[in-house]
Amino acid sequence: MNRIAVGIGSSSSADAAVGWASEIAGKAGASLVAVRAIPERLNELPLDRRREIKDAVGGELESWVAPAVEAGVEVEPVIYEGDPRAALMAYGQDPGVDLVVVGRTSESAGPGFLHLGSVTEHLAHHGTFPLAVAVPGDPPFERIALGLDGSDESLVAARWCAPLAAALGASVVGVSIFEPIVELTMRSSPKNWRRQTETEIEQWGAPLKELGVDLTPVAERGLSPAEGLIQVADARDADMLVLGTRGLGGFSGLRIGGVALKVLHAADRTVVLVPPG
Repeated sequence: MNRIAVGIGSSSSADAAVGWASEIAGKAGASLVAVRAIPERLNELPLDRRREIKDAVGGELESWVAPAVEAGVEVEPVIYEGDPRAALMAYGQDPGVDLVVVGRTSESAGPGFLHLGSVTEHLAHHGTFPLAVAVPGDPPFERIALGLDGSDESLVAARWCAPLAAALGASVVGVSIFEPIVELTMRSSPKNWRRQTETEIEQWGAPLKELGVDLTPVAERGLSPAEGLIQVADARDADMLVLGTRGLGGFSGLRIGGVALKVLHAADRTVVLVPPG
C-alpha cells in the first residue's frame, strides 16, 4: 500500500478517519492525502474573505494531521473547492491511491444500525475503489475478519487484504456463512459441512498464506451472511472486517450488495469494502 486518501469532515468522523488512516499508513509505509472540501460558493465572496476562510480551513486541516506528521507519516493536505463526494470519488479513482478512508460516529440510527453520513453512503454505493469506514478508537490491528465464500468478489478481497495483513503483522479469520435455505445436501452433516468448508476457506485464502499471514478458517451456518460475519468478528475480537462487494443487478451505478450494506450499517468496528476487480 503506497497512498491513502482520507476525507476530513465533521470533528467526530475526522477523528475516526484520520486516526485510523494514520495508523495504517505508519505501519504499511504509505503516505496520506488529507482532503477537506469547502463550498464552491466561496468564489462569490470578496477575495480577502476567501483567503481568510481558506487560511482558517488550512490551519484546521494541519491540526487534524499533526499527529500523523509527528509520527513520521508523509501527509499532503488538500483543500478541495466543491462537493466532498466528488473530491473523494476523484481520489478513489486515481490509480496512485490504494484506499479511501472516511469516518463515522458511534451515533445510533436505530436498533442495530449506526449512523452513516451522506458522503459515506455515496462512496459505498457508487465507488469503484477500496473504501474503509472507520469507527472512533485506535485499534491494535492484530486481527482481521475476512468474508470468504468462494465468490470472485471474496477472492478479490482476499488478494487485497493479504499485503495489508502482512504489513500490519495481523492474523486473519476467514469467515464463511451458510444460510439454511442454501445449504447443500452434502453439507448437511455437521462434520461434513464444517470440515469441507474450512478446507475451502484455506484454499480461498491462499494469497494470505503465500505472504505468511496466519489464517484461521471459521464456518458457521443458520445465520444470515451479514449477521454471521458480524458475530464472528465480535467473537474473535477482530479489529476490522474486510469483505468484497457485489453490484446490484439492474440498478445502474449502485456498486454495493445487500450483505456489504447490512454489515456497513450494523458492525461496530471498521469495515473495509473491496470492489470487484
